[in-house]
Amino acid sequence: MFSKKNNKELNLDYLIVLFPLVIYGFYKNYFIVYNRGLITLIDIVKQIIIFLLVVAIAILIPLLVNVLQNRKWYDGILKDYTLPLAIIFFLIMPVKYNKLVFLIILAVFVCLNNFLKVNKFPFNRIAILQVLTLLILRQIGGIAYESVYESTKELSFTLFDSFFGRSVMNFGTTNIFLILCGFAYLTYRGYYKKEIPLIITLTYLVSGTGINLMLHKDLFVIFRTLITTNILFSTIFVATIPFYSPYTKEGTIIYSILIGLFTSIFSIYFSLNEAIFVIIFIVSLLNPLLDKVVLKIKEDRNSENK
Repeated sequence: MFSKKNNKELNLDYLIVLFPLVIYGFYKNYFIVYNRGLITLIDIVKQIIIFLLVVAIAILIPLLVNVLQNRKWYDGILKDYTLPLAIIFFLIMPVKYNKLVFLIILAVFVCLNNFLKVNKFPFNRIAILQVLTLLILRQIGGIAYESVYESTKELSFTLFDSFFGRSVMNFGTTNIFLILCGFAYLTYRGYYKKEIPLIITLTYLVSGTGINLMLHKDLFVIFRTLITTNILFSTIFVATIPFYSPYTKEGTIIYSILIGLFTSIFSIYFSLNEAIFVIIFIVSLLNPLLDKVVLKIKEDRNSENK
């Protein structure tokens, strides 16, 4: 479970595992497309600027908040989790969307995130942020998950292609190999809640197999969906955010099982590229209740044993 390592280390470790995904997102969606002559160098530079603005917003707004609250300007900046959250938000965006609206939404989120206390609002903020952002962007210019090259060609991807990132998904969530490498690194570091993605994935595969058997559907769809949608990225990097997931062992297990179960059910009717964030948000609303019930049960047991 989450140990008491300081947030500075947590920040650094998450940045280490997210950075390769950022690089691959640029490579797949921009550099490859540029080499095929479908976009210009200016298009690449624009997207790099967007990423730099994401980083700037995540760093400068907390600095400004500290000044406004009469604290030292650097207070908590290196220990704050805002930068990894902003980069995760950047990675889970579609390939094409209104960049200005995205930056405005991110700036508002960072402001609110610095003022709202986690213990009073413990739900998964990055999940609900993604859901609301997609709803807004669909009304303002629309969104697209395909790169320029993918939208002009009729492509067919194997599971091998998808495993190494050659598939249509969000900007930086396609490379399953890099995602699993990030999971292995965070697990090695010791503080990471590795139980969450493991239990979610196992629950999804078991319950999904049962549902598909009852509906007489192809069982291979369960595994293919796991590789070709945002399930792994979301369960490894979004559902495990320490501040937005249960802190008790039993609460964490229930939380993970619920996400896995709802994921298998939702996969029948919805695209999990977006639905997975709805699921994580809904289940995260139960976090305080799960921890409270678990602690209450433990307290009652301890009273009986005395």
